[in-house]
Amino acid sequence: MEFRKDINGLRAIAVLSVLCYHFGLPGFTGGFVGVDVFFVISGFLMTGIIVTALEKGTFSIWSFYAARVRRIVPALMTLCITLLVLGWFWLSPADYATFGKHAANALIFNSNFKFKREAGYFDTFSQDKWLLHTWSLSLEWQFYLLLPILLLVLWRWRSRRVIYVALGLLAALSLAVSIVATPTHAAFSFFLLPARAWELLAGSLAFIAARRWPQWSASSASLIHLAALFLIALSVSLFAASVEWPGYAALLPVMAAALLVAVKHPTRPPLLAGAFIQSIGSWSYSIYLWHWPVFVALRHAEVDAVPLWIGLGIIASVVLGFLSYRFIETPFRSRSGHKPNRRRVAALLAFSFTALCGLAVHRYEGFPQRVSPQVLDIESTLSENDEFWPRPCTETSLEASYPECRDETPSYAVLGDSHAGAAFQGVHQAAHGRYGIVFTKSCPPFIGGYLLSKRRDSECPDFTAAALDAIDALPPAVPLIVITRLSYYIHGYNEHPDKRVELRYLDVPDSEVRAAPEDVFIRKTVETMCRMSASGRPVYVLQPLPEIGVEVARTLSRQLMFGKPLRDISIPLGDYYKRHRTALTALHQAAKDCGIRLLDPVPYLCSNGVCHGSQNGIPYYYDDDHLSVAGARKLAPLFQQVFEPL
Repeated sequence: MEFRKDINGLRAIAVLSVLCYHFGLPGFTGGFVGVDVFFVISGFLMTGIIVTALEKGTFSIWSFYAARVRRIVPALMTLCITLLVLGWFWLSPADYATFGKHAANALIFNSNFKFKREAGYFDTFSQDKWLLHTWSLSLEWQFYLLLPILLLVLWRWRSRRVIYVALGLLAALSLAVSIVATPTHAAFSFFLLPARAWELLAGSLAFIAARRWPQWSASSASLIHLAALFLIALSVSLFAASVEWPGYAALLPVMAAALLVAVKHPTRPPLLAGAFIQSIGSWSYSIYLWHWPVFVALRHAEVDAVPLWIGLGIIASVVLGFLSYRFIETPFRSRSGHKPNRRRVAALLAFSFTALCGLAVHRYEGFPQRVSPQVLDIESTLSENDEFWPRPCTETSLEASYPECRDETPSYAVLGDSHAGAAFQGVHQAAHGRYGIVFTKSCPPFIGGYLLSKRRDSECPDFTAAALDAIDALPPAVPLIVITRLSYYIHGYNEHPDKRVELRYLDVPDSEVRAAPEDVFIRKTVETMCRMSASGRPVYVLQPLPEIGVEVARTLSRQLMFGKPLRDISIPLGDYYKRHRTALTALHQAAKDCGIRLLDPVPYLCSNGVCHGSQNGIPYYYDDDHLSVAGARKLAPLFQQVFEPL
């Protein structure tokens, strides 16, 4: 296909939008739409390459795949090799092991599936993943694998209308999947092809439309281009990470990009033909590849909010993008697809070796022998909780215990979510060997409560009901300890306040929940706590734990790996009370109405106006909100009051 300056300029707009968004520049809160623009461009160009070759009778599916490999893989492999080498010196074992796993997934174009399973793109801690941005490359590659097969099947009819209708129907189906799934299965919609294919197919349809209406006057094309650029700019400035994406909202930038690529400008496209924009467009793939690891490096060095470093990071991204384009992309793209066998074998060996290195780094847990004992002591927190976590009694039972289940009446019961599992060592230490059972599942602690945002939360009402029935079957003298991340269910993630969790109840209309979420939350909290204490059983509820907002153990180890002095982590006590205001209101109301007894962790985890994430280099959390074993044991004196009457 002929080179089009307007499309190359649109690439520049897309990558600059993403770059400015990730580095946090004001006015670019929706800069992530640049990826959607890239999808449209890719769909347009790939469809053009395939259809043009089919018309000439020269299309080879293997040549098409080989060209895509030369376009994408060398720069990606260079990035992975570079980070594997640098990571040996600067990444802690936990971070290095995670990177190795992600590098292998990126190189086999599976990273969109991997990141979909791990977390959402907009989560704060996803921003610590060096190759998070490769999800879009994986998704595009999957599209590249399928598109030529689809077009070859459709080409047998040799009808532009058949192709247009078929692609249109597939795009409409994918858009419907995106719209329906985005509110309830956000990670699926964001990362996977079924909900994203419509964006690439919008580019495909734009190519076919451009073939039907190829001629535009300079004035008409300029007007259309300006309108499309305005809509893209509006998307970049209007949207934010809190928007449900892609869904309906993505129609605005996608349709704007499709309109621009469909209308070829006959002369010099306004705003897109300048030398700077054209250079950025040519380097866009490499800039996109390198900008994200640069940003993550700034986060690991804890300078990502410093204006000087932000500016240097943007400059470094562009410079690295140019160097990658000049010395990696260009030489490989200019080579013929008919390589001598030796070159093919060497390329395959290099690719395989890089992927295997990533797997080895993951398999050998980041090679911990590289780092100091102090780093290893800190990172032992990440695995220590697994050793002391309550273990299920059987594969199908609700109950768990530590260190093992026994055939005897328990002296106490614990009910809650993952916070209960993490804090359990404090209970166990306070119990002084008494046998207890634990009921844990990542579920809202309400009768009939569930989350729309979680994959299997339809199980939560059943779990809560079954757990309460099992607790009711215990002797009334057996105390119940409730430990849960209560504020999360009403306010969402402390580490990402814009991300909603969509708490719902089986017995409360959704309209009522949306109209007065906090009122319903307080009412349901009181109702559930009263249900727990109805038999006269002593019920103790741990008030919300401080949530630190950064991954404590990893942050400490990163300080050491980057050569910084170890600096303890804390949050202001005022932030604690601000975060948990609604939850504390609900619990105090339940204490008044139901007679439950509240356990306050603040005197044990907070002092001098701050709540401690660590002290003297000892992490009290293994991430941002789950207590480490050391943190849980600090609460043992608090739990002691549960056992004093026993």
